[in-house]
Amino acid sequence: MALVEASLETTFYKGVKKLGGKCIKMNLTHWPDRQVLLPGGHVRFVEMKAPGEEPRKGQKTMHRRLRKMGFKVLVIDNALTLRATLTRWKQLTTMHPSTNISE
Repeated sequence: MALVEASLETTFYKGVKKLGGKCIKMNLTHWPDRQVLLPGGHVRFVEMKAPGEEPRKGQKTMHRRLRKMGFKVLVIDNALTLRATLTRWKQLTTMHPSTNISE
């Protein structure tokens, strides 16, 4: 993993945590790098890439399959996209705050 990509991942992880979410590292072939669980029951899949790098063919296929099932899949390869994503998610989580219901 390139240094820039590692820096983006660290910033991403901290940003998700600040929103009250969980960032789960996926180590499955072709699956997006991260599964993100946000307050309010929102689930996102995120592929982290070095700047300008594209997902590989198998990754693109998996992204299409997940999207077809109704999941949101994002590719983040730069700080601008990262900040914009966290800003959108902040708005999403404040519009739909989570509830504390014990099961």
